[in-house]
Order: sequence, then structure tokens, then C-alpha cells
Amino acid sequence: MADQPRQLTAPPCSAARLLQYHDLSESIVSALDARDTYTASHSNRVAEMVLVLAAALGLGPDETTLIHIAAHLHDIGKIKASRLLYVEQEDHNLVVKQMNYLRTHPFLGFEILKREGYSEFIQESILFHHENFDGSGYPSNLSGDTIPIGARVLRICDVFAALTTRKGYRPAHDADSALDFMISDVKNFDMKIFLKFMNMINDRDIAKEMNKSLIDFNN
Repeated sequence: MADQPRQLTAPPCSAARLLQYHDLSESIVSALDARDTYTASHSNRVAEMVLVLAAALGLGPDETTLIHIAAHLHDIGKIKASRLLYVEQEDHNLVVKQMNYLRTHPFLGFEILKREGYSEFIQESILFHHENFDGSGYPSNLSGDTIPIGARVLRICDVFAALTTRKGYRPAHDADSALDFMISDVKNFDMKIFLKFMNMINDRDIAKEMNKSLIDFNN
């Protein structure tokens, strides 16, 4: 397991380095899309929201760019976990095993990105994107500001994107019901970021653009 995170700020990135990240990310996302179209499309939706939320938070261009890259890649650990995740199971014990294995995907993604030379900021944003603000998340039960800023932003956008997407066992929530659901679990989120996110979702123009993307995805 990785060391406990430092509070990283995004280092300045050269144009060449960002181009390298972009090209490598496209290759990784293509591999994910070939294995799991839902997860790749979900990651694209998260990345769209991250850009708007980062602007609302007043994050600088380097942090915004790196969190946007992290959003596209946040579930790539599912590629390595796919051996078990994408097999339908009726046996309860196997379903439980799938759920436990799913919880390893942040660390598996972290390992991939570390091996490929991504920045620590991106690595830790992905490793900790399932941490909850109250310390109840995984993989390290981090809490509060010990969770890297990138992971805190991803956590909120990831949950909202998942709730507003149709899945085999339930219909998609509309934006209002998704926000209500998140408010009921608001202890999981950084409140300052969550309030900015709520304002973003309630902005009529932004919501219109997001709804277009959501309709396309759920049809």
C-alpha cells in the first residue's frame, strides 16, 4: 500500500509532459472502453463535471488539468480487476468476493499510473477517490483534509455521475433526487466542495449541458 499522502499541490507541467499524459491516457482509456464501455463513458462524464467544478473552486490551470486527467483514468484499476468483476455470478459467496475485489481497483489503478510515470498528484487523486470525508472510505480510511484535493473533487463527481446513470438493477436518478441522496450521506464529502457542486448542478445553463450528456448516455 502507498504511504500516507502529503498534501500535494499540482506541480507546474510542461507542454511536453502534458502531451505525454494525454497520449498515454488515450491509450489507457481505449483499453478500458474495449473491456467496459460503461466505465469508460462514466469516466468521461466525471471528467466533464470536474472541469466545471474546478473552475467554480478557483483551482489553477495545472491542478485543473491534472484532476481532469485523473477523472478520465480514475477507474482504470478495473482493467486489472476485470477477471472477476465482469463475470455474472449467482452464487452469493462469489458476489461478495466480487464486491471485495472491486474495492481494490483504486490501488490497482494507482499501481498502473505509478508504473507509467504519472505525477504523484494524479496517482494519489486516483488512489484515494473512494475515501470519505468522515474517514469511513477506502483504501486507507483517510479523513478531512488528509484526503488529497483531487480525490475529494473526484469523490463528489464520481458519486453524482453513478447515481444519474441507469444501471441494470435500477433506473437513473434525476439531478434533484441524486443530490437529495448525496445530502443524506453528506458526511462522505468535503462540505465546501459539495456546496460549490450543488450550485453548479443548480445552474440552469450548466444543468442543460449536463442533461444532454446524460440523455445520450442513458439512451
